Amino acid sequence: MVVFFLMLPQQERNKINNNPSYNMRLSLTIVTLCLVATTLFVDARDAAGAPRRIIAVGDVHGDLAQLRAVLEMANVINDEAQWIDRDNTVVVQVGDLLDRGPHDKGVLDFMMQLQAEAPTHGGKVVSILGNHELMNIMNQVHYVHPESIEYFEGSVNRKRQFSAEGVYGQWIRQNPLLHVEGSTLFVHAGLSPQFAAKGVDALNKEAKEALSQKSLRHLDRSALFGVHGPIWTRLLITDAMNGRCKDVEESLSLLPGIERMVVGHTPQRSGRVETYCDDKLIAVDVGLSKWMYGNLAALEITQKVDGSVELREIIPHNVATPPAAPPAIETEGDNHDAKQGSGIEGGVSDPILLQELMEAIQEMKVKQQAEKAALASKEQQEVVARDEL
Repeated sequence: MVVFFLMLPQQERNKINNNPSYNMRLSLTIVTLCLVATTLFVDARDAAGAPRRIIAVGDVHGDLAQLRAVLEMANVINDEAQWIDRDNTVVVQVGDLLDRGPHDKGVLDFMMQLQAEAPTHGGKVVSILGNHELMNIMNQVHYVHPESIEYFEGSVNRKRQFSAEGVYGQWIRQNPLLHVEGSTLFVHAGLSPQFAAKGVDALNKEAKEALSQKSLRHLDRSALFGVHGPIWTRLLITDAMNGRCKDVEESLSLLPGIERMVVGHTPQRSGRVETYCDDKLIAVDVGLSKWMYGNLAALEITQKVDGSVELREIIPHNVATPPAAPPAIETEGDNHDAKQGSGIEGGVSDPILLQELMEAIQEMKVKQQAEKAALASKEQQEVVARDEL
């Protein structure tokens, strides 16, 4: 402000010295100009393509210690769980903060704390809606750890905290179904072409409107929150894991500017971040929680000045052996690109894997029934058309 004052003509400086009211108005004007200039400078710097780092974290499932560990490993927080990053980092957690582990309350409090801290350091924290968040606000608590209920001082108080009036219920309801950062789409389970055709903004709006209602019973009949929807589907990732990329590529083609999709929901058998379909689909559910498989890994996406993107997996520096795999499933050496498993013998001893397989089979059956019904309808229409001729 001193510089602005000295740049003024002598006549204007005399007005300021002799008129306190004029002085106040001019001071406010100068402050406003300074703020505008600062904003324009920051926007210009961002528009020039300053490198921005994105850290994608998979399903947490009630394990506060592992969530802190993976963010500390990514140099986002320190060992006292305080935000220390200075690289304009965006942390995107892809859903399923809750259930299985006992620390639901601690995980939610920590995420809310980081969301408040990050902007003061130029960062941002985004939490995507997962199916376990949805189940909790619908009071479907069969995956809730008994100790989690104790942290909430009883099931009645826990239910109240996840209601539309509760602090956690309100926070979950305002989280996006989908999030776009640069050329990357983040979604909990996957985005099939039938939903991608609607666009990200429309889907987020539809989800927000559906979740804004006090009663959520209608969600049981919602296609968006159904078995093929963005928080439940397993077909996209299971197809990609088997080299079938048609739906992934079609979905991305329907979303202008989006080059890749990052998903959670389906734990990777390798315990590592995996990429499929020429890096168009990236799976970051590594089984982070100790109540899952206890693996530690995250995805780092660096948006460079020239517009290119660098993908890097963040893992502990002291790893000397392959990451933990699901129980009774033997690893295949240090090459994490080689999918682990021992066929049916290994799979049947892993209840989480069995659950995923059952969900995928059920989803496939529903899809096949829908396709069969559509084909029958088309054939009937062709018969009617021939009869009219």
